[in-house]
Amino acid sequence: MIIRTILSFLTGIWIALIVLTNIAVATQIIPLGDLPGGIYSSSAYAVSGDGTTVVGSSQGAGNEKAFRWTKSGGMIGLGDLAGVPDPRSIAYAVSADGSVVVGYSQAARGDAPFIWTQHGGISAIGGLDYGSEARGISANGKIVVGTYMPVIYGDLWTAFKWTQSGGFVNLGDLPGDSSGNRIESHATAISANGNVIVGWSYTNNSEVNAFRWTKKEGMISLGDATQSATAISGNGKVIVGYYDMGEPNMQAFRWTQNGALVSLGSLPGGSSFAFAEAVSFDGSVVLGMSDTNDGVRAFIWDECHGMRDLKDVLTTRYNIDLAGWTLYSATGISFDGLTIVGNGHSPIGLDTAWLIDLAPRTAVPEPSTMLLLASGLVGLAALRKKFKR
Repeated sequence: MIIRTILSFLTGIWIALIVLTNIAVATQIIPLGDLPGGIYSSSAYAVSGDGTTVVGSSQGAGNEKAFRWTKSGGMIGLGDLAGVPDPRSIAYAVSADGSVVVGYSQAARGDAPFIWTQHGGISAIGGLDYGSEARGISANGKIVVGTYMPVIYGDLWTAFKWTQSGGFVNLGDLPGDSSGNRIESHATAISANGNVIVGWSYTNNSEVNAFRWTKKEGMISLGDATQSATAISGNGKVIVGYYDMGEPNMQAFRWTQNGALVSLGSLPGGSSFAFAEAVSFDGSVVLGMSDTNDGVRAFIWDECHGMRDLKDVLTTRYNIDLAGWTLYSATGISFDGLTIVGNGHSPIGLDTAWLIDLAPRTAVPEPSTMLLLASGLVGLAALRKKFKR
């Protein structure tokens, strides 16, 4: 009888401990808010590799303004470059630890690429302040890529790579027409280690081709179809983007190092376009947006399942309550694939950037669980007293 009682108490404690350590916190969608003033509106463009920091733009007071958002600090404006009243600014990319942000801001003579750091604030990259923007950044925050105009008030843009020590490197362009005219190019993203850069360039007959650039090989076209590269996996092995099939038709694509460039299709009911906007570090997951019978929706793609509606996946697989939400696009994913950011329409009618953290975690136990554990401990203490007598 005594042994049975002891076992009963120990079982109670064991059950309580299991419950205590396995209470799952329901994953939720987090609206990122907006900057003070003006209409409520925000857009996310990227998330840091560690999943802690989101960058984008918010309407705020007056014009659109670049922001940086963290769970601890919320959304803060990054400021802008001086030169014009109420300049517009957008943050497009962020380093792996969230400490460095790049984008563009209107300035005295036009659009200028900016870099923002926690200690130095915002400044123009390389002193440029016309016709330029920064679009991508390496994981360590030391290499920036984008587009700049070599000659002020010119009409051609050139893809660039920039470092603090080396300044600007012109990445050139894909072969142009027979007359040898220089053709426009734009860099849109860079691998984590900074060795591979992607983007798009005009070629013969004003066609647009996606490109892959490395220091060894230079700029290489990904294919003959009219296409643009929008993102690259952190390991540099997978590139995603879209085919331009003529307005408004676009098809998302995925390219791998073996040279295979495949269409990702579109969501059910979609026929006009699908646009790939982000890819996981290993290249296995692609995010973006696609048209459907109900309008534009965020998608997630992997080789096993193909393209699926992101909201459906988050609801059915992760049990996330997305009632009333419309997810328009998914624009960023952390290195571990557990943090996703994008843009949508909230249940209360607000256009807002959002974040979802899929990392498993536990919660503080409810009072009933604590009482169960406490009763087991009290019972065990009573037994100990009994045996001491």
